[in-house]
Amino acid sequence: MAILLLCASSLNAQEQPGAWKRFVGFLSPGIDTAYVKKPAKKWRVQFKVPASDITLNVNGINNDVPFEINTRSDIRFSLSFSINYRGLGFSLSVNPNSLAGKYTDFNLGFTGYGSRFGIEAYYHRGDSFKGTIKSGENGSIPLDKGTVFQRSSQINTYWVLNRRRFSFPAAMTRSRIQTKSAGSFLAGLSSRWQSLNVNEISAGQGNGLVLRYYAVTLSAGYGYNWALPKNWMIHISAMPGFVVLSSRKCRLDGAPLDWRYHFPEVIITGRGAVIHEMDPMFLGLSMVFNYSNSGNPQLLQVKNTQWSAQVFIGVRF
Repeated sequence: MAILLLCASSLNAQEQPGAWKRFVGFLSPGIDTAYVKKPAKKWRVQFKVPASDITLNVNGINNDVPFEINTRSDIRFSLSFSINYRGLGFSLSVNPNSLAGKYTDFNLGFTGYGSRFGIEAYYHRGDSFKGTIKSGENGSIPLDKGTVFQRSSQINTYWVLNRRRFSFPAAMTRSRIQTKSAGSFLAGLSSRWQSLNVNEISAGQGNGLVLRYYAVTLSAGYGYNWALPKNWMIHISAMPGFVVLSSRKCRLDGAPLDWRYHFPEVIITGRGAVIHEMDPMFLGLSMVFNYSNSGNPQLLQVKNTQWSAQVFIGVRF
């Protein structure tokens, strides 16, 4: 599947007219040039190899019998090309396995990383999960592809307090260059929606597991960019968030399961990057990690782990 994406990020507000100038200025305020600099070259071309994966774990008790489900999706690899001019960008992403019919899951993502504010939005729909189920004293039973079907979406936002000296765009989009080490406290909001169906949960018997979940969290954390010798930079940030609003329901073999809130329920987002600048070229690796949990293992608990990473090489001109 090929995805076309047109977006604007990290634009120079002084080069844009009217309302657009004010909007861009809000997202990308002035910077302290002793810590962060804007590349002099206006064009940026990148070649990327993204990969992503999802792990699902469900455990609980039904009629005094404990059960546990552990599954993992196929790892998705794709090839991506992007071109950017003054912050206005176009990208094309192709999954070779999807074109060959070997990968049938659907993934859609949007990211916008600004100096002040940023957003990540992901959607996944698929049944490529494989794993095992264990019930009571019985041994693990394999779960083949097609048994577990999930639809899920997640939105993460961040707000940077030290936005003049600490740059997310330097780490995640390469539209800025961090020349001196700096960090910042972060605040944000995350939301997650999940719909999960497991068709065979008791050795092929019963009506299976049906789960629906929605949650909103308030997040806070810290990020740091290390500007190292010889034009290397390392970024790391973490934003744990606690659930403040949620809705959930679950049925197992047609009967409702007691799936209640149990503190602490969280959504944790982590980001990392390693970048080497070789003007006019650059290369590196970046990643985003999301973890969430909900419920009580003595009744019903669901855990989700999702990561995405990409290696990239690019040139500015």
